Amino acid sequence: MGDVDWFSYLLHPESLHADFGPQSLGARWETPSARREAGAQVLQGLLSANNFRDYVLSAYPAIGDMPGRPGEKYAGPTPPSTPLSPAAGGADTADAEATRRIGQCARFSMSPETGLPSEQLEDVLRGSGLPELSARQDRLLGIADTLTGLVGFGVEDIEGAVHATVRFMYYLHLLESKDAGGSESERQFQYRRWAVRAAYREEEAGLALEVESSLAMDANCRHLKAHADSLDGSDEQTRLDKYRVIYDLGRVLLAQSRFDQALEMFRECQRIDPARGRADRFGLSRRRPAPSVDEYVVACTTIVRSLSPSIEQAATPTGQFDAMSISNQQDARVVPLIESKDYTEAARLCFLSALSHMPADSGAAAGDFTWMLSIHPRLLVH
Repeated sequence: MGDVDWFSYLLHPESLHADFGPQSLGARWETPSARREAGAQVLQGLLSANNFRDYVLSAYPAIGDMPGRPGEKYAGPTPPSTPLSPAAGGADTADAEATRRIGQCARFSMSPETGLPSEQLEDVLRGSGLPELSARQDRLLGIADTLTGLVGFGVEDIEGAVHATVRFMYYLHLLESKDAGGSESERQFQYRRWAVRAAYREEEAGLALEVESSLAMDANCRHLKAHADSLDGSDEQTRLDKYRVIYDLGRVLLAQSRFDQALEMFRECQRIDPARGRADRFGLSRRRPAPSVDEYVVACTTIVRSLSPSIEQAATPTGQFDAMSISNQQDARVVPLIESKDYTEAARLCFLSALSHMPADSGAAAGDFTWMLSIHPRLLVH
């Protein structure tokens, strides 16, 4: 792979076409994947946290806002994917329990009809109390738009190369750009994938119970499903593209506790590529961080079939569960844990209870697992 330097493209953006255009294949890059890898390195440099430092730091609380910390800003390595901000009560009263996450898509509103942003980037920055883009930063984003059009980055490429707090600027700038390569429909498709993935990925990082449903999210999901249905899966790449989109839909539906619809998506993943969903490749075994598609199918099937009326009646209108109304079904030790929202420890005790029933009473064990997931439907993610 040839050497690439993002700064040289800042000085001479016109060289992007020679280095990353269609004619560069064979002349400079042996394979499309080599060109994509080099392009991702350039993109990472263009949109680095150092070039957008003010925006990155604005998404994180001052260390002094946390108990027992000196008054200074976070300036260490790349922070987690989901930033935090001081609570609305002000820095003087903020503590570890009184911080809220700034979601990647929470800085701007989306059209309920299309799911696309209903605000311009300039207005979003102003409304969020963020500084205007400098001429240099606007130039960097413009070069990133051109590079994206030439290479055709997918959302996974952007997640690997661009800091989480800068991605919303990247996507809004890309949608608004008149000079970016590629079709408008392709740019909108990549934005929708990011919006859906950001929803369940940042909820996962925050240990939240669920992703909220919205008309905009539903619109984005519909467009993604239509796109996936248009792919015939006749070759390996289109099968992989279809698999990824359907998997994302399954994950966000699961995070919304729409178990029957999530089950349908995960089963479609199995039909598209049965081997890819096996637990021995992508599952909880070998210390993998997330369940496999096969494991999602089993869990969703159990929930859909076994969710009893007593559990459904225990749910409040907001979807949370009243611990006292179901306390007679589980060990009394679990009840105060649920009331204090210590779902991880509550689930651990339920898991131990399920193990104690196996293999003598598989029915009771299944009930323990079902109830555990009803307490915290997204425990599968963790």
